[in-house]
Amino acid sequence: MGINKLINYIKLSQQEIQNVSNAKDNLIQTVKSKAQNGYLPYPKDTFLTGSYKRGTKISPLDDVDIFYVIGLAEKKDNHWHTITNCTFKFGEDFKDEDENISSIKILNLIKKEISKTYSRSEIRRNGEVVNVYLTAYEVGFDIVPAWEIINENYYLIPAGGDSTKWKRSNPKIDENILDELNEKHNKLLKNIIRIVKYWFRKKKIKTPRSYHLESIAYYIFGKKESATSSYVEGLIYFYENINYNDYLKKCPDPTNLSGDLSSNLNDNDISKIIAESEKAISCLRKSEEEFVRYVDPELY
Repeated sequence: MGINKLINYIKLSQQEIQNVSNAKDNLIQTVKSKAQNGYLPYPKDTFLTGSYKRGTKISPLDDVDIFYVIGLAEKKDNHWHTITNCTFKFGEDFKDEDENISSIKILNLIKKEISKTYSRSEIRRNGEVVNVYLTAYEVGFDIVPAWEIINENYYLIPAGGDSTKWKRSNPKIDENILDELNEKHNKLLKNIIRIVKYWFRKKKIKTPRSYHLESIAYYIFGKKESATSSYVEGLIYFYENINYNDYLKKCPDPTNLSGDLSSNLNDNDISKIIAESEKAISCLRKSEEEFVRYVDPELY
């Protein structure tokens, strides 16, 4: 089994892609029904984002990102935005200590209302998202409430953690960045990222979050002068540069919209990643089959 067969094994099947589409339709129908009754903001837009939309997702489908645009707003200065269009009236109970709309309270509202419909599903607030796992479709969504900033090229999404604040993001820019880099490298990069994600999983070593890992790949291959001609070449190049500029610990956001991406990896975690990367390089230099056997012996 060569690398192409490994890719076919780990990429999403047509059935999984159809499940995502069906589950999204069901979820959005529920959200709109709640909104029409005044329980939630009516969505100005909804769209899939994250690694699923960027084409770097591997199973399981437990965290497919979906932007839920709850309203439109205008940027007034670096720290102030004004709502211009939203169907929902936010009372005093939605404000934080600074009299701004609390992102946590909106996340909790979404969680509460969706729980009434999907009572048998696993629903929880996780940082900046509400995670909803729809058992009937075997698909989980990370719902991201967002304000579209109409006079700038970004959205505001929950800052995450225990913060009531919002941060800038634009997943459409991320998609364009990766699409362009993937084209430059002969359409090999997205599958290289998929393989690396699977490698982290099978080797059971601590990994940065998906977006952080993809950002590391962006900086590694962004500095590569020549186009990548094969998966073996690309994987070796990635593993040789995996800790480029110490990006395993902290990596700049490729969109420049938010602060650095932090992984919470310690020196011991990084040492294990680098040591395992050296094993991967050694196998790749022997043969594709040797590498695949090393990544997942069960495939043989």
